[in-house]
Amino acid sequence: MADHSSDRSLGSSWNTVNTVDQFACQKRMSEQKRTIASRMGSLWATRAFLWQVAEKFRFKPYVAHLMKRISTRSPFEVPPVIILQLTEACNLRCRMCYEWGTSGYHLADTFRRPAVLPFELVASLMAQCREEKTLYSLFGGEPLLYPDLEGVITCAKHNGSCIELVTNGTLLSQNARMLVKAGVDLVRVSLDGPQDINDMQRGSGTYEKVMV
Repeated sequence: MADHSSDRSLGSSWNTVNTVDQFACQKRMSEQKRTIASRMGSLWATRAFLWQVAEKFRFKPYVAHLMKRISTRSPFEVPPVIILQLTEACNLRCRMCYEWGTSGYHLADTFRRPAVLPFELVASLMAQCREEKTLYSLFGGEPLLYPDLEGVITCAKHNGSCIELVTNGTLLSQNARMLVKAGVDLVRVSLDGPQDINDMQRGSGTYEKVMV
């Protein structure tokens, strides 16, 4: 009589492998679905933000173009909005700041110079995204400390993009002429409330510097 125990053993092993493969495949698909859902959620949040900006600052035609892209695009194409942290350097030490505040992570490494995003890298990125007319948002640190800020803004505008700047506002007076000349579309200034509350968070005299 033939011994089929080895065949049964192989069959059992093969079924186990198939089950493991199916489980792994289902897990990957589930992770991909979560990734897509997360990215689509971010896109709709971006859409809501852009609509608010368009209403307030009146560049609706450009934002309408971006919103059309958001509603029809794949999550894996060139993004309609790119946030650039141009530099880690900052001229304030705001208490709540996760970078430079009372317990910011930069404080633990006093010998490392603040990182700066190379202008060549920024220009290359903008060139690659030229056809999509991406909206750029400039952050820091304090982006007004970035040495090639005028070049970044000029590059974005040359490529037909809108560009905004998020700043603590203390360096606006000496940079206002440059910002207007370069063509920045929107400047957002961070304030934490009335003068006493703002200065408690950001340092004495900062409110007055911003409001001058």
